[in-house]
Amino acid sequence: MVVRNGEYVVLKGSHIDLDIPINYGKGPKYEKINQDCNNMRQQLLLEGAIIRDDSGRYVLNVNQAFDAPSSAAVFVAGSNHNGKEVWKSPDGRQLKEFPDNTATRKKSK
Repeated sequence: MVVRNGEYVVLKGSHIDLDIPINYGKGPKYEKINQDCNNMRQQLLLEGAIIRDDSGRYVLNVNQAFDAPSSAAVFVAGSNHNGKEVWKSPDGRQLKEFPDNTATRKKSK
């Protein structure tokens, strides 16, 4: 994952765990977001944006942008994650340790 132009981009070639349905949480508050996110993954699979590699693992076949690091993490792993903690640099530092490299989101009015 890289941060580009205010977006968190999961890169082509990233492994996606489709065996775990997306789950931001339980209860009515999360039902729609869970369903929408799982539908997005399935649509990407149908479009060929997610494919199976020779080992049978699901792989992202395009770069996929998100507006938050946690959304990107949930897309990849399925379960709820704090993206600023799970995304790490090659030397093991967490995204939250790079305040100058985090995306800025514009607040809607």
